Amino acid sequence: VRDLAVASPATVSRCGMLYAEPSNVGVRAIMTSWANTLPKWLTARVPVAAETNFKIKKRAARKGQKKTKDVQEAVEMSQEAQEAQAERELQMSTHLSGLVEWLLIPSITFTSLYLGQHHFCKISELWLVFEACIAAFTDPAQQTDDDDAPTNPVHPPTNMDELKTLVDSLFVFSTVWSVGACVDGEGRDLFDAYLRFLASPTEPETAPQLILDAVPNAYLGLPLDDSERDASITMEGLRRKLGTPLPAKGSLYDYHFAVESMSWTDWMDSEFYDDTFAIPEECEFNKMVIPTIDSVRHGALTKMLLTSNSPVLLGGPTGTSKTVIVKELLLNGMPDNYISIFLNFSARTSANHTQGIIDGKLDKRYKGVFGPPFGKNSIFFVDDLNMPLPEEYGAQPPLELLRQWFVDGGWYDLKTKEFMNLIDIQFVAAMGPPGGGRTHVCLRTLRHFNLISVPELSQDSLKHIFSTIVSWYLNKCEMGVRGLCSTVVDATIDVYNTIRTTMLYLSLSLSTPLISSCRCHHRPTPAKSHYTFNLRDLSKVFQGLLMFNPSSLKTSDVLVQGWLHESQRMFRDRLIADDDREWFDTYMQSKIEGDFKLDYRAVLTAGLAEKPAKDVPVSPSDLLFGDLFNDGAVGEYKRVTKYQTLIEGLEESLFDYNSMGTGKRMDLVLFQFAVGHILKIARILRQAEGNALLIGLGGSGRQSLTRLAAFCMEYDVVQIEVTKAYTVADWKQDLRDCFLKAGVQNKKVVFLFSDTQIVFPSQMEDINNILNTGDVPNLFAPDETQQIVEDLQPQIPKGDTRADTRLGVMDFFTD
Repeated sequence: VRDLAVASPATVSRCGMLYAEPSNVGVRAIMTSWANTLPKWLTARVPVAAETNFKIKKRAARKGQKKTKDVQEAVEMSQEAQEAQAERELQMSTHLSGLVEWLLIPSITFTSLYLGQHHFCKISELWLVFEACIAAFTDPAQQTDDDDAPTNPVHPPTNMDELKTLVDSLFVFSTVWSVGACVDGEGRDLFDAYLRFLASPTEPETAPQLILDAVPNAYLGLPLDDSERDASITMEGLRRKLGTPLPAKGSLYDYHFAVESMSWTDWMDSEFYDDTFAIPEECEFNKMVIPTIDSVRHGALTKMLLTSNSPVLLGGPTGTSKTVIVKELLLNGMPDNYISIFLNFSARTSANHTQGIIDGKLDKRYKGVFGPPFGKNSIFFVDDLNMPLPEEYGAQPPLELLRQWFVDGGWYDLKTKEFMNLIDIQFVAAMGPPGGGRTHVCLRTLRHFNLISVPELSQDSLKHIFSTIVSWYLNKCEMGVRGLCSTVVDATIDVYNTIRTTMLYLSLSLSTPLISSCRCHHRPTPAKSHYTFNLRDLSKVFQGLLMFNPSSLKTSDVLVQGWLHESQRMFRDRLIADDDREWFDTYMQSKIEGDFKLDYRAVLTAGLAEKPAKDVPVSPSDLLFGDLFNDGAVGEYKRVTKYQTLIEGLEESLFDYNSMGTGKRMDLVLFQFAVGHILKIARILRQAEGNALLIGLGGSGRQSLTRLAAFCMEYDVVQIEVTKAYTVADWKQDLRDCFLKAGVQNKKVVFLFSDTQIVFPSQMEDINNILNTGDVPNLFAPDETQQIVEDLQPQIPKGDTRADTRLGVMDFFTD
């Protein structure tokens, strides 16, 4: 056990205790054991030609042929080869031990002392990364003419010096993505400087003072025996020159070591990056994945590890594209023999629920053995790994179930109680930092994963992503607004940073009261716990901007007006105090006048047929945008310029709704506040994957306004009816009816769910799955699934390969 935190005194008193210190095992013993498992070619085996020559002649001798002079020479060659092999194995073993002493152990100590990282599993991570790198090589001694053999094999070097150079570079690369894989952005800069200082002895002393102090401390601070210490160690003795120099520019995190060319290559100049990338003409916003150096390198590392049967865990703050990176890789980047299954954990996820999902995706191979179809490998992506709540004694049952597979290769059937061996499956997971409902994951579970930290996107990456999207969109607009791309992107990122960090991040100089107001108002408090923002909020500003018809954005005033409205919807609508909203309006005015160099009043009144008099005040809250009854009917998304026409259209829709008798009669007074909320709800409904959480007091019109907005948008509203006899089976049936209506009948559906309708904890688990994956696991029985497949196959467009398989059709159903 890890500790005795939940052990009773009675239990402790009946057990003999042995406490194992991690330092007693040490790094050297583990690395020595690992070195014994490395392939033979890495220990510089004898040349293949000589070995083959020996085997042929030895075989002739076994057949009773006379030992000719050639055979005798072959035997002597074998003896010499064995001696040379033993010598080379000793050299490589000594070389690997030297790398451990020179780089691995000091690096672990450096990250522990200066970067606050635990090193409980960094050693195993290093050798998994190293093995994934050398998997690209084909051992000449084992090469065959099979169809499965690689068409362009990469042969390892046979020369000892070249082999050492290769091992040095791969060891540095593996150290970066094991020991240094879990540090944040600032920690990566320090670790990069540390490694460069150790591996570049000829460069001038330009390292930070922290590095100069840390290098000897990282060595002398190790838990070594006195006999292993070298008190005379010098700075020069700790530094080493590599055969292949490290890249001079950028960070080591920006490069990977290409075994084909035996050189360091920028991730963005490698085969992992598609330099011909372009956004398709009719691409939806939620389908856009803009490659950056972060997505390229993390995706490439994840693929490299998964194809080497090494589990991967991506960790990082919310909104750093962890889920996007993994989904893009699993759906478009893996070989054809891999099947992807997605799971989402929540606080209510149970071990039985998790086992049911996984078991339902596997077939029975033979007695006691289960797996994907023959010739396939299943990869289960577990999102929000650390969300399940710990039970009474601190364990997280869903995670303990996964750990049982890592350790034992399977688990017990819930019905027959027989052990199930699960083969040809693999796990990749993502999680955020502990806090906000997320918990700490047990180290016993974490040790089975290769941990990769995904830091927050840099400002350059953010600008690259959204500049690519906005530039693609503005190219469809008038020439007069195309030049505003960089200004729109920079201003939006500035607004996001200001709101998120609670400090002004502006290029213009603003007054001190405004700065103090920002710091005071936007700190999350118990009363304002929802004052938190992430990159999803930033991206939704641009998603809203792309809803406008490009032909309608004829002037910069109209474009900036739309940008102001979308910023209000994503940031201002979350503010609950009048002072907060007033601060936001003042701040946005300063952005428009300072960054865009436009008159604030002219922006607010742009597009109006009749401009208000100069002495009449205008407010940003007067901006109403939507596609409801702008011209007497549902039209394009734009500013409402005919307010009376909108009111008449809504009143007519309300009359039709009550006349049709489709639901409870609604007698609503459509004042401006209610109209504004109807337009906000309609805006969300017209977006891809648009989901809304409406917060307010009872009787404030949340459900009524949603029903009216859905009716205007020609959506069917589905809502459960909770009675005293309402059961889980009734809930599942309601979900099935809703899914069939949307997925098979192809009707637009709004699922309206209220907090008063929460009867079972499992309901929130299902809602969480719907929001994250669009699916509820094991919702349909096998015969119902088969019926869905038969009904949907004719509806799948020609050329869509998903029509060929049952899983593909169900994926189309979920979409």
